[in-house]
Amino acid sequence: MRGVWFLVGGTVAFPSYRYHVPNGDRVPCYDGATGCRSGDAQRNQPETACFGLGHPSCWGHAKPLNPFGQAWQAADFVWTESLCKADSDGDGFTNGQELGDPCCQWGAWDVPSSYMASHTPSHPGDSRSTLPENFEAPACGSGDSVPGNLKPAQEIPELGGYNPGETAKSMDFVISSYEIPAKPTTYVDIGFNVNLSAFSENQTVMHIVDGEVILDQPKFLHHFVIMGCRQPFAPEDHGKVMAGGMREACGRMLGTWAP
Repeated sequence: MRGVWFLVGGTVAFPSYRYHVPNGDRVPCYDGATGCRSGDAQRNQPETACFGLGHPSCWGHAKPLNPFGQAWQAADFVWTESLCKADSDGDGFTNGQELGDPCCQWGAWDVPSSYMASHTPSHPGDSRSTLPENFEAPACGSGDSVPGNLKPAQEIPELGGYNPGETAKSMDFVISSYEIPAKPTTYVDIGFNVNLSAFSENQTVMHIVDGEVILDQPKFLHHFVIMGCRQPFAPEDHGKVMAGGMREACGRMLGTWAP
């Protein structure tokens, strides 16, 4: 596959990354925050929540990433012990303390401990959101001596890992300066080239295993279709509206997305 064709029809993406860190969907909005959204009381969320913990906006679509987002990206978006013990925003509390995993026991999708579920988290990437001055970190111990209320109520087995010898790569596809027409419905084709230089010559089989949609115009995107193309686009056309003749080379459907 040399190129990727997006067929875009002119709502909101809900990134799953918030579930890859403890209490990632329970951080309350704070003074000075933008992009806050209504929380869901049935999910033990605050009245207004900050979901985009790695971004400068709580909505989650903006870049550049904040200090926590940069550290999280460097950890391949995995909640590691070193990320947990770091103080990304420099407010004097570790990321784990801020998010309710002070002893770094939690893993992605684990059922929260009783401590985590009752903890009111603060934002690990913005020092304007911090724990109260009277916060006291619990004694962690080590191994079996970690108090039970600090351990996940249930550990979920790791899924979706890679086999020995397999390599994970990620790529960003960003639409280049497209002006949305002022009419109810628009369909537009936008072409992207896959950066084949990121792969070694002996990597002849590649699989798309995951994707994340980040929108800066969430009210206007209804769905899109991803098509594989037999030939690349001209470098200057990467991320731009596609010339009509290229459609004939993009006949293999790879996936679709809708909110």
